[in-house]
Amino acid sequence: FFFQAEDGIRDHCVTGVQTCALPISFDRVVALVLLLLLSPLVVPTAMVLAAIPGPPVRVRSCRVGRGGEPITLLRFRTRGRGLDGRAGRWLARSRLDATPLLINVLRGDLSIVGPRPERAEVVAGYDVWEHARHAVRPGLTGLWAVDPRRCATGRLDTALDVVYVGTVGWRTDARILLRAVTLSATPR
Repeated sequence: FFFQAEDGIRDHCVTGVQTCALPISFDRVVALVLLLLLSPLVVPTAMVLAAIPGPPVRVRSCRVGRGGEPITLLRFRTRGRGLDGRAGRWLARSRLDATPLLINVLRGDLSIVGPRPERAEVVAGYDVWEHARHAVRPGLTGLWAVDPRRCATGRLDTALDVVYVGTVGWRTDARILLRAVTLSATPR
């Protein structure tokens, strides 16, 4: 199920990369359907956050997208003045804080499956081989989220992204998506 380069992740050669595994139209249809299905939860969540004094309901985060271009990701705030720790933790655990990212998919900044969108200051420290992850649009989920080898340091996550770019295809995306749905249904 999981993907690994024959001669080591670092030396994985990325050739003939497709521009996207699943068409952008598929990503947008899935994002729109998810937003509609989740709207009974998302709208009240946004209304509650708007009623709590503090930073805006949505937070913006600058990341590096396809081709190294900057993108702005949207999320619900989970911290800040007026928002107690329990409410923020509940938002994060329920993953409702990430639903505004579906707007990024609708805009074409993100794909459903792809490399992890990373901060510019982290990308600035990349070795040459790590930039291969920018050959495709970053995703809401990817190998970095579903591979049991993932780690907190990020270095292995970047290597998994490079492996993903080298194995990109609808079958790979379908396996990753199925694994992501399975993990999401499992309590943290």
